[in-house]
Amino acid sequence: MGDMENNQLVLSEELILLNLEVQNQVDALSKMAKNLEELGFVKNSYKQAVIEREKIFPTGLQGSEIGIAIPHTDAIHVNQQSISVAVLNQPVEFIHMGSEDQKVSVKIVFMLAIEKADSQLEMLQKLINLIQQEEVLQQIIKSEPRKEVLDLLRKELL
Repeated sequence: MGDMENNQLVLSEELILLNLEVQNQVDALSKMAKNLEELGFVKNSYKQAVIEREKIFPTGLQGSEIGIAIPHTDAIHVNQQSISVAVLNQPVEFIHMGSEDQKVSVKIVFMLAIEKADSQLEMLQKLINLIQQEEVLQQIIKSEPRKEVLDLLRKELL
């Protein structure tokens, strides 16, 4: 089982960015990817890959009030499976998943660094369930300190 260790999904406080100051979508993706990279979770190719993928396969999703995005990219850019979460200081525009021009005003970004397609799918499904729970999203936005967000996510995603 030795090699399962590495496959464990990591959720940690240092991957939770509250009130992240961003100018736009690319700025949000860059800052989150840079944090993941500095902590060793992803390779330095991840940032560009996640930005490029978002242009082709947008990941914005509209909850009943809060917009979220779930950017991710291919496993080759990932060192250790993890999810980073950012609550943005101001909403930024993403394109809605599966559409070409429908815009979503995104307040919470869940950036996935996942190594296997099937685990990625499973996590996307859990996140899609999560955004249908408006009260959980509201809690994430209001939560302070990061530990509160972490506890919520562990409960919902693991």
